[in-house]
Amino acid sequence: MEVVAGLVAVALAVALAVLLVREHLGARAAGRRSDAMVAALRSELADAEEHVEQARDGLRVAERAATEASERASVAEDVATSLWLLEVERAERAWRESVVPLEDADAARSTGAQLEVAVRWELDRLREEAGVPTAVRGTLGAALPAATALVALRATQEVLAAVTRCCDEVDVELADNPQDGLTIVVTGGGQVAPFELPAGVAGAVATRCGTLVERAGEEGSVVVELRMS
Repeated sequence: MEVVAGLVAVALAVALAVLLVREHLGARAAGRRSDAMVAALRSELADAEEHVEQARDGLRVAERAATEASERASVAEDVATSLWLLEVERAERAWRESVVPLEDADAARSTGAQLEVAVRWELDRLREEAGVPTAVRGTLGAALPAATALVALRATQEVLAAVTRCCDEVDVELADNPQDGLTIVVTGGGQVAPFELPAGVAGAVATRCGTLVERAGEEGSVVVELRMS
């Protein structure tokens, strides 16, 4: 009996030792797995930090580009304003050389009102120099970007010059409203020669999101419509 008890004790001791070894090996394996997980997390964190830094670099580049674009737009608008004021002065000078002064384009007025006066000047000048009867209807009063007003005036001047060469009378209708924007319709009556829309003018108008088209009019008339939003 004592021998059996001894063998049992030995077996129990061996089993306990095996269990302890297994637990130790399991703990070491778990530790290795934990170390691997930590290493993987650290790698992922490093990748995330690199992506964040790249995103920050991209944001800084975008901010610089936006600032430069804003500065260029500001310079362009300043240039357009200067050109518009010069164009008004040029139109007034040309008008005063042909017509008795009646009114001026007060700088305190809106650009729309200045544009209306400049168009009226052009019609007066054409009437005096070409002997063509002219008429103007409607008013302009909206505040327009200087670049839009400048393109509208120069395009209208070119259209008026072309219509005057082929028609016996010229009529201009002016309008502006929030829905349709700026509209200038030039109608030439008593057509005596073929009309050709000035080359390049429509393209210039398009740069300001506008259109310049010849419309169907009554027989013997020419109708050109300028629209700018």
